[in-house]
Amino acid sequence: MAILDFLKNISFTKKINRAIFEYWISKGTANIMDQNFDSYIENGYNTNVDVYSIVGRVDAMRKQAPLTLYKRLPDGEKEVVQDHELLKFARKVNKNLNTDEFISQFIIYRLLLGNMFIYRPTIKTGTDKGKCYELHPMPVNEVEILEGDWLNPVSGYKIEGTNSKFDLTEVYHSKMFNPNYVRDRSLYGMSPLRAAARIVSKQNESELTQLKQFENQSPPYLLYREGNKQEGTRMSPQQIKEAEGALKKASSQSKKGLGSVLPEKYGIIKLGESAADLNILESSKDGRKVLCNVWHLPPALFGIENPTYNNIATARKAAWTDCIMPNLKEVANALNECTINNYEPYANEGLFWGFDYSQIEELQDEMKTRVEWMRKAGYSLNEIRKHTGAKKIDNALMDEPILSTQDMFLSDLDYTQDEDEKKDFRDYLD
Repeated sequence: MAILDFLKNISFTKKINRAIFEYWISKGTANIMDQNFDSYIENGYNTNVDVYSIVGRVDAMRKQAPLTLYKRLPDGEKEVVQDHELLKFARKVNKNLNTDEFISQFIIYRLLLGNMFIYRPTIKTGTDKGKCYELHPMPVNEVEILEGDWLNPVSGYKIEGTNSKFDLTEVYHSKMFNPNYVRDRSLYGMSPLRAAARIVSKQNESELTQLKQFENQSPPYLLYREGNKQEGTRMSPQQIKEAEGALKKASSQSKKGLGSVLPEKYGIIKLGESAADLNILESSKDGRKVLCNVWHLPPALFGIENPTYNNIATARKAAWTDCIMPNLKEVANALNECTINNYEPYANEGLFWGFDYSQIEELQDEMKTRVEWMRKAGYSLNEIRKHTGAKKIDNALMDEPILSTQDMFLSDLDYTQDEDEKKDFRDYLD
């Protein structure tokens, strides 16, 4: 039996079809991205649309919370600092980079690579010795950590391919925990994309598969002869020539090459299946959900699982509490360490950097619950304002406890006393 006749009679199972199609698309090779920072950037952020959109969404949302300089008060509370030389870092971290761009670099490098390096030059002599005067984000994928001994594992830092070396005290290193640091002999934090490497690679291959589907318009086919020898079934040489001309004209823009016109009746066998038949689109959607989980983000935030208005609001709140706020806390820790903690005059003032979440709409339900509880507990309006980030109002009534039932001030309850004998609210607290 001729090979084409044999292929005609084969029962192509779904498993065989899938194998043939995948081999045709990728030449039989599963491409898992390399486990290094350059690969995470190139095959993740630069190539994978899901990674780019998820990380970009986190960075876009965090812009709603402004960087703020606070001062600790003796009672354990805090107040916003309106006038201080440190506030220059709230605008620009150096003459060429504004603070918002700096925070974006910090967030994106941390989410992609699990590390962030900041060069923090300080004044070396004089009364301001130790004061940091500017900050420079370093290219994480180009930073080499110089090893020391077992007591001091880091001796310094270097930019790969250059002679630029930095002392240990000149660089702040923020990193995610790496449980393999001993086995890998690595002083770097673990990138989230190391755990997600297979998922990201699968997403990339899915995109490539769909792209090749569009290029070729369909899976490949085999032509086969029916073997009918009856008179009149064969095409004449002139008919073959005309058919080949028409086929050549139709295929002039195709990357699949030209087909063959056979003299007898022929049919086709479709090898492989479409992207929809192979569940490529569904697989891509599942991969997007996994990537959301890697960064502790709810999939509903990215249009997965038929989101409604209510669960979108819940998803946005979860994004803040589970992902954005923890990462912004790391930004604040870095700024505190670089600009305040190592300079004693600032540290003694009780200054610290933080982010103001009082205007984040998704977090206001929690604020509402807190205010309702404080009213029922008898807090004064000024105490409530303090806990919600508002300024104190200089009025005696604002410092009185209020009743939870009718919102009346405590000193207004005693109607039996003369005006001259009316007690102050503090008389009721004994």
